[in-house]
Amino acid sequence: MSRARGQARLDADAIAAKYDVTGRTARAWTQSEGFPGEDAKGTHDATAVDTWVRSNRPRTWTAAQTPKSSPGGSARGPAGGSSGTPTGRGPTSPGRAGGAGRGKKKRPVRLTVAGIAKRFNVPEPTVRTWIWNATEEKTEDGKVIRTPFPDPVSERQPREWDQDEIDAWVENNRPRVWAAFAGTGPVLVQPLPEGNPQDLLDIDDFGEVWGNATRGEPLKHDTMVAYHNRGQIPFADRQPGDEGKPRVFAYHWYRRTVYDFILERPGPGRFGPR
Repeated sequence: MSRARGQARLDADAIAAKYDVTGRTARAWTQSEGFPGEDAKGTHDATAVDTWVRSNRPRTWTAAQTPKSSPGGSARGPAGGSSGTPTGRGPTSPGRAGGAGRGKKKRPVRLTVAGIAKRFNVPEPTVRTWIWNATEEKTEDGKVIRTPFPDPVSERQPREWDQDEIDAWVENNRPRVWAAFAGTGPVLVQPLPEGNPQDLLDIDDFGEVWGNATRGEPLKHDTMVAYHNRGQIPFADRQPGDEGKPRVFAYHWYRRTVYDFILERPGPGRFGPR
């Protein structure tokens, strides 16, 4: 049974209720890196959860602070008047609007593959890749890095998915796509290619992905070598003779390292000369 909002610890159901998200979303949060640990009863410190949500899900945090509609059926906006402002996570989400409809169940919005692609501004083949690769993935230490894609709510052609479940999945499994959708991420010339976060990319792959994303054309090999030597890109995750698996014969980076660098690029010299 869920614990009350005001108590010191929260289980996944209580987190979902407090932040007005689905239970699936709340449970995905609890598997995220840095989320407050749980006790033997599966509950988390409420203050620590607040801190995590405020830092990692700012839109959800802001929505949770929005005054809810009163029993009389009107929402109290910032100036005390009526407000119909949506409080959903995405900028175009139907949200959970205040007003007379609070007691009315929101009609679910359904999306086809084409609808998902349009919503998140990605090609339809990308969405199909999300669906086909709908298996849970973990790192060697057991950290969940990808959760299964939601089941369709209709198997009739064209298949349809619940928009809220898709939003939750994208937010937790494709944070870069979500950031672009929510307006919190950088604008890229070309989207970053799909792939496993643990894929190994060599220095030419790195230059191709980075160059295409930021300027529309790959960076030259010599330029990337110079950047690496001067510490202007992260030092390689893998190098010849490091005894890792699979064996490598040149510098390689994990895909997640490359993508994190592109989206959160620090100033020159951040990584130190090599």
